[in-house]
Amino acid sequence: MSKAVLRCEIIGDPAQFDALTPHWWKLWQQSPSATPFQSPAWLVPWWHAFAPGELATVANGKDGD
Repeated sequence: MSKAVLRCEIIGDPAQFDALTPHWWKLWQQSPSATPFQSPAWLVPWWHAFAPGELATVANGKDGD
C-alpha cells in the first residue's frame, strides 16, 4: 500500500489563487455541509473586489491532486 504525501503551500499571488478554483469546486461539491458563501463563485470575486491588502492563503492537498 502506498502512502499519500501531503503538501502545504502558502499562496500569495492572485493568479495562483485563481488557479485553485477547479480544485476548490471539486472539494466544495464533495462537502454536504458546504454553503454558497464557501464556494469559489462567491469568494474569488469577493476577494478581488474587497481584499484589504496582500493575499495570504494556505492550500493543502495530496500529491497528484
